[in-house]
Amino acid sequence: MNRKPAIFGAVVAIAVAAWLFLGPSPEEQVRRHIRAMAEDFNAGRTGPCSQGLSEDYRETTVGVDRQEIRGYLASLALPDLTQSKPFRYRVTLPEEFDVTIDPEDAKKATTEFIAVFGELSKEEWRDRWNVRISAEVVKIDGDWKVRRSSHETLKGSPMR
Repeated sequence: MNRKPAIFGAVVAIAVAAWLFLGPSPEEQVRRHIRAMAEDFNAGRTGPCSQGLSEDYRETTVGVDRQEIRGYLASLALPDLTQSKPFRYRVTLPEEFDVTIDPEDAKKATTEFIAVFGELSKEEWRDRWNVRISAEVVKIDGDWKVRRSSHETLKGSPMR
């Protein structure tokens, strides 16, 4: 009797069970959260995008809160929605970016990455704003949320 298939099956079952039990690392959970916010933005889903921010969110460079960000994102999407056009903005994130979990509090993390915002102009995407974003992310009721962020413009300007 050939026992190799049974051994292989057991190893695969253990690996799958370990992945399901352990799941992605906290760092990867934060990355996925940031990427999901970017995907929502790119799809013009500004409500879900802003839900990735904590209730007490604050952007410290210009001093805006979650409600002001929600209003800003809605103002970007509204012209396209009323004309049944695709959302004319997008953001591109790096494939990988560093996330540091606070060694004293596993429900806090920091991250920094460069985001490139583009705008659709005459059926061609053009980079509009390159920005370094630093963020404090916290785990609230099992979900990661961005609590604080700041930005540094590297090139271009924000969408209006």
